[in-house]
Amino acid sequence: MARSVLFAIPLLFFACGGLPDYAMPQERAHAPGARASADSIRYRDLRRGDFKAKQPPAQYGAHAERMGAYTCGNIVAEEPIAIRIEPDGRRYVARAPTLAIHAEMDRRCSWWNAKLRDAQPPEYILQHEQIHFALFELAARDMQARGRAIVARGATVEAAHAAFQRALDRMREDATQAMLDRNADFDRDCSGVHDPRAQQRWYDRVRAELAR
Repeated sequence: MARSVLFAIPLLFFACGGLPDYAMPQERAHAPGARASADSIRYRDLRRGDFKAKQPPAQYGAHAERMGAYTCGNIVAEEPIAIRIEPDGRRYVARAPTLAIHAEMDRRCSWWNAKLRDAQPPEYILQHEQIHFALFELAARDMQARGRAIVARGATVEAAHAAFQRALDRMREDATQAMLDRNADFDRDCSGVHDPRAQQRWYDRVRAELAR
């Protein structure tokens, strides 16, 4: 988990039922140095001014008129990751008890459709993006807890380290898919429709989970 994971979540408005493929939450690889040039914030209440991109990414340009906002979220493993490897009988055991992972929003990548008029109230769009950001943060906390619980063994220090890295990669893949699935579930309920009650239920749910 030496790399961060970038998620791109558009909020769209359309008349047909179900989400089109381009509207689904996506994981994208970082270009070298991308995070260094990002304007990122950790989880907090979002403001309209946090959406600083002047346009959505090029691959979404054809659908921009249907997009209310576009949020770029990162799940970041704080570096360096300290892996503790200790003797365990004739083998070695590897753990990372201080592994730290958090969510960020990249404000330079995140976009607000200022041309969209009367489709949805701005506060509704902002709440929608807040829920996505909360889902990122919940996923980061889950990854941190699961990563700290990993115990990997090997016949040598190198083997224990390699086993830990494999377990960490599997955990990241599983947790990433779970987060994408949950964001997609949220969008199926609340993207493309104006349903304040359904969205408020999601908002209350994630706030309660964050408070645990």
